[in-house]
Amino acid sequence: MNKIAMATLAAACTLVTACGGGGGGDSEPPPTGLAGYAMVRPTTGTTSVYAVTSVDDLGTAVQTSYRDVVQSVASDGSYALHRDDPTNSGGTVDGIDFRQPPAVLGFTAAGRQATIQVDGGSPLCTFAPQDAGEALPLTIGETFTDTLVEICDSQAAATFATSGSVVDSENITVAAGTFAALKLAYTTTRDGPQGSHAVTTGTKWVDPAHSFFTIKDVSTTTQLPSVYFPHYVTSSTIELQGRTY
Repeated sequence: MNKIAMATLAAACTLVTACGGGGGGDSEPPPTGLAGYAMVRPTTGTTSVYAVTSVDDLGTAVQTSYRDVVQSVASDGSYALHRDDPTNSGGTVDGIDFRQPPAVLGFTAAGRQATIQVDGGSPLCTFAPQDAGEALPLTIGETFTDTLVEICDSQAAATFATSGSVVDSENITVAAGTFAALKLAYTTTRDGPQGSHAVTTGTKWVDPAHSFFTIKDVSTTTQLPSVYFPHYVTSSTIELQGRTY
């Protein structure tokens, strides 16, 4: 599999709230009291569609999309999403592979990424540790730091170091509707093979009523050129287009 495509897939999923579908329109968050926002177990079969607008370091804008389907939920609350692009909206632009590789993304019961398994069996990526990250339940004003190490088969490891905060609760309107959301701010540094180094800063709105799945994510990235990444995406907007059960 193309290294750029795999790195893009992995980088989108380093936060507990980074991957998955969205919530239903006009949803209300669960009561929080003093306990904050707890994890709500996802429902098998839930399908979410996202639109992605990316701009690369040459100024080229690219429109793509992808679909997430909750494939299974285990008795312990861990779950798997299948991600693909049934419209085949991606392609290679300025040497960057924007295709969405069909893959199964595995998560712990707390929503922490554990694995990526590309359809067809290779590569398999694992993330460690699986027992850290943002403290659940989430509370407004909370800050967090996290480090994940990604290993894909025999490839060299990549390290994702994230810091951020739960900024506020607010309503946000996207193509899929209006949602009661939690707003997160984050910065993720990725250090990978051949000296590759990237820093992504973003704002993410997640749905506390539906497993902290993403509603919208707006980010910018700076990156050192490398053998693996001669060109790269400098900004990205991911927005929920629709959700079905």
